[in-house]
Amino acid sequence: MVMYVGLVSLIRSNMMSAESDWLLAMASGVAILISVSAAFITIRTTPGSQLSVEVLEEALHRSAMYKLIAECHALIIEELQIRLLALELHSEYASLNALSGLMGSSRGKLQQNLIENSLNTASEQTTEAKLLLKDQAKLITAVDKYELDLMQARIESAKENLQAVREAMSHQLGKVRCQNQLYREKGAA
Repeated sequence: MVMYVGLVSLIRSNMMSAESDWLLAMASGVAILISVSAAFITIRTTPGSQLSVEVLEEALHRSAMYKLIAECHALIIEELQIRLLALELHSEYASLNALSGLMGSSRGKLQQNLIENSLNTASEQTTEAKLLLKDQAKLITAVDKYELDLMQARIESAKENLQAVREAMSHQLGKVRCQNQLYREKGAA
């Protein structure tokens, strides 16, 4: 319960998103720098250009893999944020329906269906990322550059979609909280 409250407060302050993006970018940058440095050192010390080219390609492939894995983690973080927003929206809508006297109305059911649709979208969008993370060893050895680029594009597209869903849910949560506040103030007056 304490972890949930802490996680919710991080999400509310939008630090989690900025911090995780910064950490992912930093990790990707370090991985690329290390891979390229290792490749250049190998090129200088290894006789034969073919071996050097292969080592460089392997290093670049490895850094692209690390970037893909980092993007998969970022996508899953988006899903978790959506799930937390859904919990808060459920609670706020329940309060709104109680305060407005619309408990059990079709409006309340519609609101719940919209939340469930957002959760289903989040779950569907993260399926590939979860599968990639589950089998990383196979992913590192079996994927060529073309497949890697396609996976990266799909994961980035899914992340953009989930960011839009999260932002829409955050906006809706703000609106419902304002409506609840208005009803509370009316009731107190």
